[in-house]
Amino acid sequence: MGGKWSHLSAQDVEELRKDTPFDEEDLKQILNRYAEYDSSDKGINGIDTNIMLTMPKIAMNPLLIRLIHLVKDTNTNRVHPKGYVKFFGYLSSKTPMTTKKTVLFRCFDLNGMNRLRHEELFQVYKLMLDYAVDDDQLMRIVNSTLEHSGLKTPGEIVIKEFIQIVPDFDILSKFTLDLL
Repeated sequence: MGGKWSHLSAQDVEELRKDTPFDEEDLKQILNRYAEYDSSDKGINGIDTNIMLTMPKIAMNPLLIRLIHLVKDTNTNRVHPKGYVKFFGYLSSKTPMTTKKTVLFRCFDLNGMNRLRHEELFQVYKLMLDYAVDDDQLMRIVNSTLEHSGLKTPGEIVIKEFIQIVPDFDILSKFTLDLL
């Protein structure tokens, strides 16, 4: 791919083409944007997560804070080229809804137990619904969801159930941002 991000191997580029909805031209454009924030030689320093949070459109959506934490390097607290591309790939309108819901689930499954319980689901709905409903209403929504008759284990929701229960509209409105 050349340029400041030439440190991406052919394997990295192929992985990004497979794992995101972007073709090679899209990747070049996205990585050019990345280089605007990481001016280090070959873009190896990464973008500090605090800088990511000040980017237009990202700063206005607290749900994206969770996504940044999913793609950042946990040792450096920075987002590197592959994470940056994946971040915008997850948010792309071209990304299938099932993938978006899977990623959103992972953003809230902080303990890696592959299930969400009351507190995590409350946070999902709180960030998705913004200030449209108060905390008491959110509690009723969460309780109703966790008591849903289709759940394998009442009181917790696994990824397959999350994908089925969470409405597509909510995901589209809060988890879609096209960079290109």
